[in-house]
Amino acid sequence: MANQFGFLANMLVNPRMRQDVLLLGLAEKAYGYYAFELCKKTGIVQMLSLGPRHFNEISKDLELKHTEMLESMLGFLVSQGIIVFSDGLYSLSEKKPHSLSLDEEHFIHSQYQGAEDWTLLLYHSAENALRFGRDAPQNKSALDYLRMMDSLAFGPLFSFRDFAIKKLMVGLPDHPKIANLGCGTGLDMMDIFESSSGSMHLVAVDSEKDLLDLAKDRLKLVHLGDKHIDFISLDLLETIELPQDFDAVFSGMYLNRIPKNKRDKFIQNLARNIDERGKLVSFHLVNSSPLNRVFVEWLTFVMPNQYGFPVFGEYKLLLEKYFSKVEFFYDGMVTVAYK
Repeated sequence: MANQFGFLANMLVNPRMRQDVLLLGLAEKAYGYYAFELCKKTGIVQMLSLGPRHFNEISKDLELKHTEMLESMLGFLVSQGIIVFSDGLYSLSEKKPHSLSLDEEHFIHSQYQGAEDWTLLLYHSAENALRFGRDAPQNKSALDYLRMMDSLAFGPLFSFRDFAIKKLMVGLPDHPKIANLGCGTGLDMMDIFESSSGSMHLVAVDSEKDLLDLAKDRLKLVHLGDKHIDFISLDLLETIELPQDFDAVFSGMYLNRIPKNKRDKFIQNLARNIDERGKLVSFHLVNSSPLNRVFVEWLTFVMPNQYGFPVFGEYKLLLEKYFSKVEFFYDGMVTVAYK
């Protein structure tokens, strides 16, 4: 309840958060329309119009090989009331999705064009991804897609990511040691630097060397002053021991790049490299349940090396396995876990 009050308070005093929340509502509406249109293109709507079907019937009879994407899309449409799930069967409801109005489209295009471009690019390839699975031909590399995902961090998720960075910096000692595990293109690293005028030692870690190179290039735009940074290439899905324990670890939008059966190892790695008095701050989209999915998840499966967002209950248990105290904000989008 306290987190809910905090959210409402932020809405009152933070105009950017109000705008981001408005956009997320519009995005949910748009993605419902896009998902239903994809269901038409692939024959799902026509099949369900004949009667309820099991998931395996939909997948096998329509030859839709990307079962993770299909499950996510159906789960999202169930949460929107467009599809009904009962007794293991999917069926159509009487509710139909609506496209955005011209005013809504103008608002998104004028304020969040990067996120809009990212969505349309992925949707262009969505049918192929659903039909052919992870073997679907790609117009862009995994690195290209990850670079484009920065538009989401600058766009509708900006306020929540900014909140996570602020939570990271609260209560740290002078000259803190911070690790950014799964640093990606360095966007989080830049904001961590700019959030403090004091000295710090930051270690940026990623398993993708190309991403580390992009992060290094981005760092050239920052005046370091008393700040020091090391870049380390490590496989974060293996057991890792960094050269020191950290006062804080930040992880942003990385769990979706990790297969579900390896996420326990990743969280264990996060905890292993935090000082006994330290904390983990993570920023991730989180599904409420398998039948209440984040609106964007199904479309992310178009990209290579994407494995979906965690489900809140499973994510909570995983964090509590390795941390003594865990706080959740904004439906789990921001998490603070204490060693």
